[in-house]
Amino acid sequence: TDVRPRYSGVSFVDTVLSSDTRVSDFPRGTLMALGPDHCMVLGHLTAQTHLYFGRACPEGSLSDSSAADIVKGWAPPFGALATAKGQAVARKIEVLPPGTRWARDTTWKGRVALIGDAAHLMSPFAGEG
Repeated sequence: TDVRPRYSGVSFVDTVLSSDTRVSDFPRGTLMALGPDHCMVLGHLTAQTHLYFGRACPEGSLSDSSAADIVKGWAPPFGALATAKGQAVARKIEVLPPGTRWARDTTWKGRVALIGDAAHLMSPFAGEG
């Protein structure tokens, strides 16, 4: 298809904390903290800690250093995570229009494998469960 994705209205700051960053305020596991138009997701499962700070915002308005703004006014442990040392990258969430279809490629005889985020049917927070 020649249909191109469009900006969904949501962007994230995706952060991987360095292994020496203290996150002891939070137990191992996954934590989601949701606000009306912003969120934080903590994946603290292995030696690396992954953080995702999301916000509904105009395209291009979120930068690699926007995490602290997203959780401004939240409890201090969240602010500490937002300013922790790590590698941060701002990412916009894009979507294809509903009903977009691709022409069938007979090379694969109808088989397809969706891996990781490619398997999502909708952008984050569009559904639950």
